[in-house]
Amino acid sequence: MVLVDTSIWIDYFNKSESLQALHLKDLLLNGLVATNKIIMAEVLGGARNDKEYNTLLRYFNMFMLLPISDSNLNDIAHLNYIAIRKGYKIPITDWLISVNAFNNDAVIFTRDRHFAVIQKFLKIGLYDV
Repeated sequence: MVLVDTSIWIDYFNKSESLQALHLKDLLLNGLVATNKIIMAEVLGGARNDKEYNTLLRYFNMFMLLPISDSNLNDIAHLNYIAIRKGYKIPITDWLISVNAFNNDAVIFTRDRHFAVIQKFLKIGLYDV
């Protein structure tokens, strides 16, 4: 299963012919895409109007939704604490996506460089194009 990050969705919805958007099309055709409430919130927040918001919401409801638990939040707090002590400032949303993917055996498809840093602290898989 592939947890697709917001950066990839933005390319895809902007009708981009980027390599990442083309790979996402293949993943969609093969039913390998997962999401979570954080990614949904980020993408839905960028909707231009109510119609687009509702269309995106229906679209995202078609994918496997990876659950976020309280234990995810505890893991994030600890990992973020360690990372900050080593000089890294990583957005909490990226930690949440990473821990969520890790706990659900999913790889992350992203253009965001924070996830490569997160790999120093958590053995997450990144989808490679």
